[in-house]
Amino acid sequence: MNTGIVTKRYAKALLAFAKENKAEQIVYDEMRRLSACAMQVPLMQQVMTNPVLSAEKKELALKAACAPDGQLSATTERFIHLLVSAGRGDLYNFVAYSYADLYRRDKGIVSGSLVVPCNVDKTTRDRLQALVEKEAGCHVDMEVVVDPEIEGGFILSYDTYRCDASLRTARTRILRALG
Repeated sequence: MNTGIVTKRYAKALLAFAKENKAEQIVYDEMRRLSACAMQVPLMQQVMTNPVLSAEKKELALKAACAPDGQLSATTERFIHLLVSAGRGDLYNFVAYSYADLYRRDKGIVSGSLVVPCNVDKTTRDRLQALVEKEAGCHVDMEVVVDPEIEGGFILSYDTYRCDASLRTARTRILRALG
């Protein structure tokens, strides 16, 4: 069966289960942490596909990724057990990403990011988010990423919009124009 179809089914089931338990937001936060863990810890996929590790150890790894502080929702805990016991633990990242996407669609939330060369204070971030939400006409789940390599300025993206006002890009354009 197609991986995309399987992960979408699990994600839909998790969203329905989370709605029943009035835990959609908590599960959304946990699934976002799980996706972030997959990006930051590439060995996690090896753990989930390792045939030597027991299902219990795989469950512990996923639970720790969702809730590093140990405060995991009962909904996510039951779902992780289902996923691993069904032999689908290796799809954890795809399911987490699909759940987050379904949740945002269900709640009318647009995903966005702001890339800056250094930390931005909360006031500036909130003002920018308010401007973006006004333009988008809905709530924007804004992630701020610090990347010193852009050298200055910012890169803003949400939905299908992208504005690259970074010094790195401006310098590259000038150098291309000069030849």
